[in-house]
Amino acid sequence: MPSLSNLYLFAYNYVQAIAWAVSLSRSLSSVLSTKGLNGAYASAGDLIFLCQMVAFLEVVHGAIGLVPSGVVFPLMQLAGRANCVYVIRQTREVQELAAVLITFVAWSISEVIRYSNYALNCIGSCPPWLTYLRYTAFLVLYPPGMGCETWLMYQALPFMKKYSFSYYNILMVVLFCYPFFCVKLYLHMVKQRRSKLGKQDKKKQKILDLLLPFFLSVPITVPGFGCSDRIEPVPISRVTAPSIGWGFVTYLIIMMMK
Repeated sequence: MPSLSNLYLFAYNYVQAIAWAVSLSRSLSSVLSTKGLNGAYASAGDLIFLCQMVAFLEVVHGAIGLVPSGVVFPLMQLAGRANCVYVIRQTREVQELAAVLITFVAWSISEVIRYSNYALNCIGSCPPWLTYLRYTAFLVLYPPGMGCETWLMYQALPFMKKYSFSYYNILMVVLFCYPFFCVKLYLHMVKQRRSKLGKQDKKKQKILDLLLPFFLSVPITVPGFGCSDRIEPVPISRVTAPSIGWGFVTYLIIMMMK
């Protein structure tokens, strides 16, 4: 029979998984309702803010030994996201940017996977494919999520200076440190992946980790459709959904060939 702590963790992770699934649904449905990419915050902003605030319980869980995750890395991720959500909530001028939709979708997908994995592990019935997805999906989801978080905070700078000069100075420091924290967190997740999924060919894994950001930032054209099959790097501002999709498919094919 599961212990009370396991039952609590199952309930917590189950509720979070449902809440993030609803957030994902609202974020995506905003594209249909507004026929644009600027309605994500109006549709899902309040729920995502609530989910992020409740998630600070995970720092407490690690501090009291309820879970083995510790405090530092959960606090880094939650503080970064909470700061981003706060900036969006306080700055109406950035709420309708397409980067909000990308951020919310990346967060929601990763959290639905993560909390579902945690919940099922609490009752000992997590399928292997979900564990694999838990420690693989972040490779694709984290780079655009973290990139858009940084972009949104950068876009909010001139408005935050007008609203609150003290917080503007804090945000400047956060933006300076953010890339270093993102890289640290990403490498921690890569290390966790290798630990959880077993020992793998280090050389091949290193190549995959280096190639993934490239796949996410280039368009890939398909031979036979009147297009060249060359791969040409483009500025990040011109990255499109099809290029990300093709990058993801290419990455999955490589992963399955391992």
